[in-house]
Amino acid sequence: MLIVPDSSDKSRALLDQALADRFRITMLVVGDGGGEDVIASKADVRAHALPTARQVVWVRDPALLTQSEASDFLQGGAVVCVLNLDQKPSVRLTAGEAKSLTQLELAFLRAQQG
Repeated sequence: MLIVPDSSDKSRALLDQALADRFRITMLVVGDGGGEDVIASKADVRAHALPTARQVVWVRDPALLTQSEASDFLQGGAVVCVLNLDQKPSVRLTAGEAKSLTQLELAFLRAQQG
């Protein structure tokens, strides 16, 4: 799991690098202090099922996202957004949904389908 700690330029570069990876499904977990640490940990467990095809990026400070990214990734109160190989949002999960290992796995699988 890649933990992006703040909204610094270095953190932005880390996020951009992760978003540029066209070989892995990317699950973004956004936020800190509302149980996102547990969600990120569970997501990482599911990512390890196929580590060459999946990655988890925990963006602790939502201010790191551009306004466009925040509106695209976090629609409907989502704290998790899974990007397909084209780095387009495929699945969004609320905090309640994302606490389930089953829902996290299904989100990865749906993103793999395109």
